[in-house]
Amino acid sequence: MCYQWVLTGERVGRRLRRTPAAVPVEDTFLDVVVMSSGSKGEQVSVIGASYFGQGTVVTTGVCSTTECSCGSGSLELPVYFGGPAFAETRDEQASQLVFVCIHGGGMSALSFAPMAKHLVAKGLSIVAMDLPAHGGATDGPLDMATLIGAAINSARRVLIDHNLLVPGSGASESSCPAAGWDGSTPAAHLVLVGHSMGGAVATRIAADPQLSAGLPAVGLTVLDVVEGTALAAADGMGALLAARPASFDSVDDAVAWHLATGLMRNPDSAATTVPPLVVDAGDGGEGVVWRTPLASSADQWDSWYIGLSELFLAVPHRKLLVLAATDRLDTQLMVGQMQGKFQLKIIPDVGHWLHEDDPAGVANTLHGFVHFFGWMPSEH
Repeated sequence: MCYQWVLTGERVGRRLRRTPAAVPVEDTFLDVVVMSSGSKGEQVSVIGASYFGQGTVVTTGVCSTTECSCGSGSLELPVYFGGPAFAETRDEQASQLVFVCIHGGGMSALSFAPMAKHLVAKGLSIVAMDLPAHGGATDGPLDMATLIGAAINSARRVLIDHNLLVPGSGASESSCPAAGWDGSTPAAHLVLVGHSMGGAVATRIAADPQLSAGLPAVGLTVLDVVEGTALAAADGMGALLAARPASFDSVDDAVAWHLATGLMRNPDSAATTVPPLVVDAGDGGEGVVWRTPLASSADQWDSWYIGLSELFLAVPHRKLLVLAATDRLDTQLMVGQMQGKFQLKIIPDVGHWLHEDDPAGVANTLHGFVHFFGWMPSEH
């Protein structure tokens, strides 16, 4: 079952409403959704579902090692999806193309919400999930194996349920990639899209034949992450996290802080994408605190990005790198770009969260990418 979090009175309520497994949401928007720090997991944001169209919760296992052999326990991961590929009555003439979007560290699936409505308006479809310890997902490790397993299994479940992915006869529906998937057949063109940390996850999936067998894509788009600059930024991340406020009096204050510091530049987007980043303080505390314990994952930061440029260039699919500035390119990627190994797009006047700062511009870029390779009808 899915649970929708709604507002009651002047405070954020925690009234749970049971709904069917996939929840179509009418075009009504609430002001704020805040989750309780004591009840993480099995939470689908009404706001998120209203941007994408539908939302559900997928239960999957936890990968406990870098080889992704599964440990005990399970994760509940909210997944949002929408577009013609997920329509109840599918138009076979409509584009059967799905962007599978993986958010960055500390963010949530709603990071893609502003962009989602533009993609859907262009006749494209999208899936995005909350990774472990992010947004409405249950807590879990933040090692790369766990992130990869969570992304693949949550997207797979939704795609299979909507007949957009057909498991092979020998496919394992267990909780981690190490179990393997045998010849999954996509009934739609799948394009992986990853922002920042999510770009590292998407690249590793696309570059590894065993992993890509579970989520077979025809294209890869990476949003504003390059190995060299990411590793340099990771060196100073501890100080940045220590310098940010530990809590906020309200969600509005959290939104205002992200805008005032220049981390985000689009007030309309921030009003949607920031609320999932905080939770009620709980235990008698006041205000809201950060949802994701990024500082506790410091030992994982380098592993997210080491070798990323080489892996990206080795991916045997059509590739697009979208950056906020050209100076983010490292030497390997500069050479690869000159050799025509991938497309490069610079989005002007944006920060690191470029798909939030300019959701229409990034949606247009993705549309142009898939149209160029003939993965959707020209009339869109």
